Amino acid sequence: MAMKEKQEEYDSLCKKMDLLNREIDRKSRCIFTLEKIETLDTAAIKICELIQEKASDLDIHGGTKIDLDVINALSNAISAIGNYRSQLFSLEKPARENH
Repeated sequence: MAMKEKQEEYDSLCKKMDLLNREIDRKSRCIFTLEKIETLDTAAIKICELIQEKASDLDIHGGTKIDLDVINALSNAISAIGNYRSQLFSLEKPARENH
């Protein structure tokens, strides 16, 4: 009888360990995603500052096609960051909804 109780106790501990490992894994993924998003946000802010600087130069000095191309490329980078951010959120969403 004592052996059966020990086995049940062991099985219960194994289940708890498995749940704990799953929770650690989920939280690690969440932190990793948030760190990526923070990096993307920082990049987006810097790009916006560059766009603002270039646009202000256009107002002051007039623009060339190259200046407009640079602004367009920077704007496309902002869009790409937004799309990637959305993908990160959609990947993380099911994990958040489970708990």
